[in-house]
Amino acid sequence: MMIIAYERYTSKYGFDVFTLWSSVDQANANPAEGLSALQGSPVGCPGGDLNARQAENGRRKKARGEDGGEEEGYEGDEMSSTSKTLYETDFAEWSDRTAALIRAGKFKQIDAENVAEEIESLGKSERHQLRSRVTQILEHQLKLSLTSGPLRENNERGWRGSVGRQRGEMRKLLRESPSLKRLLTPETLQDCYSDAVEPVATEYDVKPPARCPFGWSDVLPAVEEKRRKTAAKNKVTKAAK
Repeated sequence: MMIIAYERYTSKYGFDVFTLWSSVDQANANPAEGLSALQGSPVGCPGGDLNARQAENGRRKKARGEDGGEEEGYEGDEMSSTSKTLYETDFAEWSDRTAALIRAGKFKQIDAENVAEEIESLGKSERHQLRSRVTQILEHQLKLSLTSGPLRENNERGWRGSVGRQRGEMRKLLRESPSLKRLLTPETLQDCYSDAVEPVATEYDVKPPARCPFGWSDVLPAVEEKRRKTAAKNKVTKAAK
């Protein structure tokens, strides 16, 4: 006669398991063997798969217990970690995902450190671009003022054309970022001039003056003229008050 018996015990994962034995005799004779003789999957374990449940339980424990936060925070950290990896391996994809997170208002999931660095680098890049264009204009101005004869005649048109292009790019840059006008100072002009002197002196065997002989009106006439008028207007307004 076959007798079926069940035994209930608590697993190390914290939930109840009901083990099915094939006979009372088998259970009484060897309990350990009886426990291993499962007929089908355990009853009372969601999903019926201990390995899957263990993985799920571990994930939830990490999200709620060990980290002391909610499951949503865990997922956010995971996305942030993924984003940091993307920043190093695929900048274009990182940019697209970061933009999508910002538009969706998911600010906790943003890779804030690298976003801040990128915003900073944009400002530095624009300042560098402005200085670079001023330096190139000063280089050509030096060439025009220090060379003569066939050398100047053969190159003057190209040098003047380059000055015109750099001025156009500077005007565009200042329209897009008006705050860069703060850099149009005598100190900036002298710094850029110092960078322009060496290549011109070396290439054309000339000796440029130590101090910059040019003003901002020589570098960017239209912008400088407008700035002068604005300054004069502000001075008159202050005097009237």
